[in-house]
Amino acid sequence: RDIIIGLNKETSVTDASLASRLPIFNLRIRGDSKLIIQQQNGSWQCKNANILPLYRKAALLVADLRKLDPRSTVTFEHVYREQNKVADNLA
Repeated sequence: RDIIIGLNKETSVTDASLASRLPIFNLRIRGDSKLIIQQQNGSWQCKNANILPLYRKAALLVADLRKLDPRSTVTFEHVYREQNKVADNLA
């Protein structure tokens, strides 16, 4: 089962929190903020004090998802804003 979550600053933690209550096999999180996606992938550090609490909460939720079902995968994918109509509709 695949679940796709559209990411934006307001809904990402809420949607991930909801998803953490479901048994998941593949969670694909897409967003048009390259900064947030790269931070969640571990490629970039989160240094902004304003978003650090959200970053940490999202990281804990991903860890919880992986604990629920070891077969689960969580991937973060960057999509360009022009291609992000699906994520906008989900948010």
